[in-house]
Amino acid sequence: MNIGRIVREVEVGSLEADRAERLKARHLGLTNEPRVHSDAAHFMELVRRDLKASYGLAALYRGGMRIRTTLDMDWQRAAERSIHAYLPAPKDPEVALVAIDPRTGAIRAMVGGRSFERSEFNLATQGRRQAGSAFKPFVLLAALERGISPLELRNGPSSMTIPDPFCETNGKPWTVSNAGDQSAGTMSLENAMAGSVNTIYAQVTVEVGPEAVAEVAHRMGIRSRLSPVCSIGLGTSEVTPLEMTSAFATLAARGIYVEPTPVERVTDREGEILQGPLLGLRSVGSAAVSAQDADATTRVLQGVIDHGTGTAARLAGRFAAGKTGTAQDATDAWFCGYVPQLATCVWVGYPQGARPMRDVAGVPEVYGGTIPARIWHDFMTEATAGMPVAGFPPASYEIYADPPPPPSLAPSPAAEPSSSPSPAPSAEPSPKPSPSPAPSSSNSPAAPAEPQAPAAPLVSRSRDP
Repeated sequence: MNIGRIVREVEVGSLEADRAERLKARHLGLTNEPRVHSDAAHFMELVRRDLKASYGLAALYRGGMRIRTTLDMDWQRAAERSIHAYLPAPKDPEVALVAIDPRTGAIRAMVGGRSFERSEFNLATQGRRQAGSAFKPFVLLAALERGISPLELRNGPSSMTIPDPFCETNGKPWTVSNAGDQSAGTMSLENAMAGSVNTIYAQVTVEVGPEAVAEVAHRMGIRSRLSPVCSIGLGTSEVTPLEMTSAFATLAARGIYVEPTPVERVTDREGEILQGPLLGLRSVGSAAVSAQDADATTRVLQGVIDHGTGTAARLAGRFAAGKTGTAQDATDAWFCGYVPQLATCVWVGYPQGARPMRDVAGVPEVYGGTIPARIWHDFMTEATAGMPVAGFPPASYEIYADPPPPPSLAPSPAAEPSSSPSPAPSAEPSPKPSPSPAPSSSNSPAAPAEPQAPAAPLVSRSRDP
């Protein structure tokens, strides 16, 4: 064990501080491993660990290897500028940001915390937090795989009790609430995603089964353990920003998963290639979901940015899809989204634990659609500035069945999706839309602020503007 590892174990709570000091004081031959000084220190530490695991410490430091990483320093600086613009004070919450090229899995930018010198703990790769409503796309994918149409109508009351015995906690039924206890009315699953309506997506989670949601999420790129409980669709399992970015990159790649990597190429001292170069989807990707289901989900998620809880992320003149997420009591806030060429997730929260984010940088309460969506918008605006504008493939919903909702969970349907009432505007703080609307293939009506998820609960209350 080395001193750096002792420090990291104290940071994550697996080693008590006083015991750490005693270990340092004893002569155990502890050493500090060399560190690469970099403006992207958390990213470089990820590279160092990966290469050490693959080639060993001696080869890494004395083997004459030449390493080319995937990092784009211009994008890295853009990420740090975007974060500092909204959270400049030391007392502000921390931020993790990851950007991945969905075509190769290359990690193009990574912010793992405000200061590597203060904490080597990488919030982007090691910080596991509840994703809130940013997990709802996995519920939708599980539903699509069962032939459920995004246009299927469901009723979203302000609060409802799910009558499934599997969802009971301590013998009591599961009660789910929308953000601010708002009633969303009868609407399509597409519109319910835009408005992040908990009571509707809780019903769908129970219908398809929590195990199916977990299985889809794992296929998409989530590697953390997921508890197959009824609240999984509201994001109560803890995941890392890297995993979430990888999963949304799979959507951008039309259902093809590519393992994320920080290394583009490694050569030895003779110039022989040990690793790389990065290949495309056909060579290294694996099908996580069908292109049809991925494209249909992208069409639904465009509505989140176009007229839903994520309007602050809208990119001028560019197609984008995404999802807001906010844990119960605003302890974690996310925005994950993508254009065809780049997927990015932003997490905002306090690393020390589940601490509500209120009165932060002029924002009364931090939801996924506030500071995280604005950071995402500013970063993506800079990162995509030199990219050609690309659209998403057209997606039809006609392949899916459109049966009436199950009578045991949802009241009578409305007439047509196009005429179903939109969720009412949220009373919670919602971001101001960007002046230039982005193109969108979604036809859904306007939607409200986003709901959020509880911990594994008797009462689930999702919040997410």
